[in-house]
Amino acid sequence: MARERSARRLVANDIVFIWSLRHKHLPYQAINRQCREVLGISRERERGRLEIAFRSDPNHAVGDGCYAGQVGIVDGVWLNLRMPGVVRTLLDEATERGWNAQQPTLLRIDGWGLVDSVASKLENHAGVEIRRRHAV
Repeated sequence: MARERSARRLVANDIVFIWSLRHKHLPYQAINRQCREVLGISRERERGRLEIAFRSDPNHAVGDGCYAGQVGIVDGVWLNLRMPGVVRTLLDEATERGWNAQQPTLLRIDGWGLVDSVASKLENHAGVEIRRRHAV
């Protein structure tokens, strides 16, 4: 069951975007329950929508409970999807890769393909937390 969050505003290059973050559980399959975080972004007053999904698997972790909104590569980079700076950088990356907010379509992207690029862009920005976990 998905928990709805209120939409938030983000202004990028004088354009207003609306974004929301949802934590979802996929149905039980065998003994594994798969979680995912889905970041939805759309331009205000436009029908186009971008959904960036982060699904848990053995190499990728998705926060749950008090860690909801955090996604990471096991023993690697972690991002907090509740931070507007992270959302803005994901938006910029998706736009660079061809998403057009004015197209009246839904584009779904696997977020794991964006993590390294986004993390490298955010490492030098104050106020944006990038955590790196290393195997011991």
